[in-house]
Amino acid sequence: MKKFLVTLALLSSVLYAPQVFGFGGCEEDCQKCHSLNKEEAQQIFTKLQIPEAQAMDIKMSPIGGLWEVVFENKGQRGLMYVSFSKKYVMGGQIFEVDTAENKTRERLQKAGSENQRYVEVAGISTDKDLLMGEKDARYKVVVFTDPD
Repeated sequence: MKKFLVTLALLSSVLYAPQVFGFGGCEEDCQKCHSLNKEEAQQIFTKLQIPEAQAMDIKMSPIGGLWEVVFENKGQRGLMYVSFSKKYVMGGQIFEVDTAENKTRERLQKAGSENQRYVEVAGISTDKDLLMGEKDARYKVVVFTDPD
């Protein structure tokens, strides 16, 4: 009888293991079932009493079950993580254990470089402008003002 029960237990664990431990639901593509758009992020900011914050970018985080939201609030960039249920928000750093890389810092640096605006100074005409210093100086500073 004991052998029968042990065999039955092993057999049932083998038969039901895929259902218990299988991924299921999203079928490993979480964006199939879960989404977070900028409007929903704005609603979360409002509930957190930071309505002036604006979502700049939303991506999957390195940790499953969390969205990574890059936002700007009063000229400052930040990053927060929102659960798939949209009930929980967390801030902080995510580190990859094997490489000791700070994934949060990497993401913020990348987001900052993607959204910076550059002006090609060589394309600005300076024929009618006020020139101070040497015309052929190695370094130049361009100042834009509006006198009105």
